[in-house]
Amino acid sequence: MTVDIIESVGGAAGVFVTGTATITTSLLPTDRVVVVVAKGGTAGTPTVSGLGATWATDVSRATDFDVYVISATGVTGGGVVSINGFSAAGDFEVYVLRSDVPVTPHSTAAAQNGASSQIAGTIITLGTVSAPAGATVIAVGEVSGGTMAFPESTSTPATGWTTDRTGTNINGRFIHQDITADTSVQLKVTSDIAFHAIIAAVVYYDDTVPTPPPATGFSGWGTPI
Repeated sequence: MTVDIIESVGGAAGVFVTGTATITTSLLPTDRVVVVVAKGGTAGTPTVSGLGATWATDVSRATDFDVYVISATGVTGGGVVSINGFSAAGDFEVYVLRSDVPVTPHSTAAAQNGASSQIAGTIITLGTVSAPAGATVIAVGEVSGGTMAFPESTSTPATGWTTDRTGTNINGRFIHQDITADTSVQLKVTSDIAFHAIIAAVVYYDDTVPTPPPATGFSGWGTPI
């Protein structure tokens, strides 16, 4: 089974400004709406509202920068998602995830890493997360300055990533990849000057499998019922 991103919309928000994104997809109750927020500092805690949904944090990290991945399920229709808590300017990306079967994609293996005062060329590595075939991995990386490499060339997978947004208020990038075979994902980030960094990733998948025949009471093909 597969989980796909059927809509993606992003933007930027300045200090004490609410970020908004309008979802035009006609949402199904089984869709998951995911909001990824990255800020240039740790002042203020990002919160999400809208769609009449109850939002929950899938992963967060507040070391030098803020990175939050917040999502909701059980929503229908469409509408505006609002992101608050921009006491430091930042960027965001909003995704609508849908499974190819009528179940809700759920998250697993969320991971994050933040590091301060790195010399140029230091590689910051996210802990390995497992992504099953059919999953979608959503990630964000940010550095304080210089030319960022994300995903850095020794990441696993090193290729196949789609850039959804390059930050305007941050030196960061929002990316995703659709996983075609069971994979151990390990993302890395670096910069060409002294830097601080942060990186986070969440795996979204469904665990639907074909229903096996009953253990008893199944007479087999060719046997009259």
